[in-house]
Amino acid sequence: MNRGRMLPTHTEHSAVRELAHRVSDGIHVTLWWHREDESVSVSIDDRRTGERFELPVPGDQAMFAFEHPFAFAA
Repeated sequence: MNRGRMLPTHTEHSAVRELAHRVSDGIHVTLWWHREDESVSVSIDDRRTGERFELPVPGDQAMFAFEHPFAFAA
């Protein structure tokens, strides 16, 4: 299930900033801010299944998407 855009490596901290990160039951959820276009995205990395995806998020829904990424993806 690769929805959204491919996960970038996020190694260039000048271009992308981690706003929040949490882990629950092997699922890593990260909220990102992209400096270049001032957009926000949420990435999900399920270490149990290997499933990874990233979704663009409207700024006013960033915390909802971070707290409930699968509901947001639906």
